[in-house]
Amino acid sequence: MPAEAIRVFATGDPDTKIHYLQDHGIHYFVEDRLETCHHLAANGITPILYAQPWNRQEHPFLEVRDWPELAGLLFGEE
Repeated sequence: MPAEAIRVFATGDPDTKIHYLQDHGIHYFVEDRLETCHHLAANGITPILYAQPWNRQEHPFLEVRDWPELAGLLFGEE
């Protein structure tokens, strides 16, 4: 995946994310709120959970602990 394909954006309301992602044809999203990951997955977006103390419940999603780990997942970098 080329770096140009990565977009970083913030929304104030977790529920508005799904509409933005769908409107822009985005299929993957890094999220730290577990409830939002479930909502995204239910709407056809693949969430990648950014591990935080508040989301340590069991879940079915890919997970990263930091930005280098995300780079490894996306670009095969270590």
